[in-house]
Amino acid sequence: MVNVDVMYHHYWFTGEDDVDEPEFGDLGTISAVGGRAVVNTFTESGPISLRVLVGDHAPGVEEESWQSEWERVSEVTLDAPESLQVCSWEYAPSDPPSGDVVRAGRHHLRLHARGEAKVRDDAYVATALEEHLVLVWPADAPSRPAGEGPRWDEVTGVPVVPYSEGEPRSWFGPVKVPAGHFELRWRGSAAAPEPGSEAPALIPGTGVLGVAVGLRGITDVSVEVREHSPGDQTWHADAVVECEIEADRPLRLLDGSGQLPRGVPDPLTTAPGRWGVRLYARHREPDYGQIMLIWPCGAPTRDEADRARFAEDSSYDEHEWGDRDSWSDEIDGPDGY
Repeated sequence: MVNVDVMYHHYWFTGEDDVDEPEFGDLGTISAVGGRAVVNTFTESGPISLRVLVGDHAPGVEEESWQSEWERVSEVTLDAPESLQVCSWEYAPSDPPSGDVVRAGRHHLRLHARGEAKVRDDAYVATALEEHLVLVWPADAPSRPAGEGPRWDEVTGVPVVPYSEGEPRSWFGPVKVPAGHFELRWRGSAAAPEPGSEAPALIPGTGVLGVAVGLRGITDVSVEVREHSPGDQTWHADAVVECEIEADRPLRLLDGSGQLPRGVPDPLTTAPGRWGVRLYARHREPDYGQIMLIWPCGAPTRDEADRARFAEDSSYDEHEWGDRDSWSDEIDGPDGY
């Protein structure tokens, strides 16, 4: 859970920063206001505890059983013209959770609220006494298949920027691959595609990318999320495979048993978007481990970005730095990009 400040008994799920004042509903409920939702809180002013879970199926039997733990449960369906964010009473994005909860579209929101007796008639509370749980799913999604447990992505805030000042952010650690593959996932319950053979491959699915490494057991994996395209960068590998993915949520790396590997942050990337993924597979020499690069599609290489930056720099001294056109396009070693 995270704390969100409220005032005048409400906060929003909205993508707009200029909306008419709503007619509020009962305290502890959620109301639709056009393509937005206003949450009416027991707390008049101060922090509340909020947990937001986003799923790709409607709640099933287990989620229905959660309702008995809460004092109020209410629901709305929205046709959101823009991505929804959690916003404070003056429509400013809260922090946390921050960033888009879901993209524009038709969504269903279920609010669970409790803590009315704790808040009482206090006009202001200094610590969170009220708790909210909000489930969000596509309005036309079917219920979760019988026998399949709930899987939801928790929205806790925009992840740490994966790169700073042009440098990649890297992680390295052992990853279990009992069936010869692991996955990049951005939807909680999407079925991971099975590799057709033991050859290294990247296998796109709905909400998940299967990563087949051509071996079983445990392998070291180095993951780099980059600001720039790696271009033609090459490292020693038995096979190099590459693909593009369109992810509407931050990427997560999970091992072959669906668990988060030790030392790998969750999630990996900052925002939804289109990403390039390249795997340098070392299945014949597993002691070398695997290398995976992830970068925004369409991004320039580091060299192209530097050339563009210097081309726009009126203070560039050609006598000191030389003719730009004479620069080499070669990459200096495995760490250059």
